Amino acid sequence: TGSAAGMGETNDTTFITDWTVALLRFLLFLPLGLIVLVIFTLVGRLISALTWRFLDWRARRRGDIYRRERTRTLRGLIRSLGDALAVIATVIFMLAQVMPATAIATTIGLFSAGLGLAARPFISDVMSGLLFLMRDQFAIGDKVEMGDRNVVGYVQSVDLTSTRLRGEAGELYILPNGDIRTIRNFSRSKF
Repeated sequence: TGSAAGMGETNDTTFITDWTVALLRFLLFLPLGLIVLVIFTLVGRLISALTWRFLDWRARRRGDIYRRERTRTLRGLIRSLGDALAVIATVIFMLAQVMPATAIATTIGLFSAGLGLAARPFISDVMSGLLFLMRDQFAIGDKVEMGDRNVVGYVQSVDLTSTRLRGEAGELYILPNGDIRTIRNFSRSKF
């Protein structure tokens, strides 16, 4: 019985020692992780700025004010996406310093599967919003009919998750982008 108690203390001591070593190793790589974060963030911001300048130049060349609004929306989106990717890459880099690659890959896989199932409606709204911004199916100020309920109104704003329409009687409709399957644009009815 005495040897079993001694064995439990050894396992506890080994666990605490291993945990302490992992924590010290993590803290040792923390400055390197911050440098990596700054580099990834700067690269993301550079890509965002170049993309925005190109899209803004193209909108100015065409002289379309609605395209410029869409360009501003895309600029914020690209910047946020770059910042998020920089943080994710830095976290993965930091975890790689203290964990085996297989454990990191398994954790990321399980996390992304769970997130994908839980956030499916949100992801659907965001993906539809991106497609609306890219495809140029309607612009702010266009009179449109949208959705399964045939909501008719003037487009007030479009963001990643929803589209706002002002009805002819003054009411405001907020439609989740993922629910919009059909779009009838009255402002572009010329053949």
